[in-house]
Amino acid sequence: MTPLPPHVLILSVLTLLGAGCNTVREVSEWEREESFRSMEDRKVGSETLREFVLRRTALLVNVEDLTVLDQTDRSEAILGGSPRTDSDLIFGSAAAVDSRGYFVTAAHCIEDRTLSVVFWTEKGLSAVPARLVYLGDPSSRFADFAVIHVPVRLENVFRWGRPPSPGATIVSAGISDRSGSDSMNGFATQFILEPVAGPLMEVVEREVEGVRFQLLRHDSPLERGNSGGPVVDPKGRLLAVNSTGPAAFPVLGAREFRYSSAVRPDPEWLADLIRRDVHRGSDS
Repeated sequence: MTPLPPHVLILSVLTLLGAGCNTVREVSEWEREESFRSMEDRKVGSETLREFVLRRTALLVNVEDLTVLDQTDRSEAILGGSPRTDSDLIFGSAAAVDSRGYFVTAAHCIEDRTLSVVFWTEKGLSAVPARLVYLGDPSSRFADFAVIHVPVRLENVFRWGRPPSPGATIVSAGISDRSGSDSMNGFATQFILEPVAGPLMEVVEREVEGVRFQLLRHDSPLERGNSGGPVVDPKGRLLAVNSTGPAAFPVLGAREFRYSSAVRPDPEWLADLIRRDVHRGSDS
């Protein structure tokens, strides 16, 4: 078998394929590849920016008992899980933020679904059930944010940075669905984990239920499944997690629909939230 690029995962999930996190305008592979071309040679330490971001980005799948059935190398794996009877396959992205097993994502990728987090370790691909720690408001552009936990120590995590000035290039990463084929046992589909880039357009701040959030609008070609994926600066520092992509039919060209959006929580509030959750776990 010809090895796939490092950012390609082949997933076989015993359920039906449904919609991703968002309905956004259709984006060509060429457009996504071109958006990141200027960042291809960028390095973070000894890694390329691409490798750095993808090692810290995970796949979310609403499948129970998801397991790795076969793995040929770091780029290809076959996953299986129990079928869901109440919903189709829903997938999204997440960003690792704490080595004690914490990821951040978009709230609308969580809702009441059973989640498995699929991520790379030094030993290969892991699929682990997730526990919800915090769920913001999925209907809010500013508070579409969630925190989840897996009982696994993470080897690669993001560190938070500060949003740059408008006009600076930022990078996003997320899961995209490329192909699929029905079978009598479920659905086999190919997911691609890839980065895209674009300029930061503006940063808007708002407080929601006592928590300060920032909304980063950026002109990056996001597509279905990118929700919850990281937004980073060229040094690989985490800025936010994506919540929406550009609308398929922007309303009068309004910025709220023309550009992609990402949610940034107050990093100090998030650190305290994780610290309190760790303490609750150690007391139980």
